[in-house]
Amino acid sequence: MSCKFCDKDNTDFGLLNETMEYSGIEIAMLFKGMLRARYYPTLSYEDLFENQDIVNINFCPICGRSLKALQ
Repeated sequence: MSCKFCDKDNTDFGLLNETMEYSGIEIAMLFKGMLRARYYPTLSYEDLFENQDIVNINFCPICGRSLKALQ
């Protein structure tokens, strides 16, 4: 099973939501078990984000695969 979000060859954060233009919030993940949320006050990716937080997760929120097994 191949998931574009938790594929070990992907070393960039993968965007999980497509509603940043509506909410100003971007949610992305990295296969190493990091889930990142950023807030863009002007609703534009070109501008700098105002706040961000990263939390560790054990499973891919898209396919459910264990991320610990990939490390």
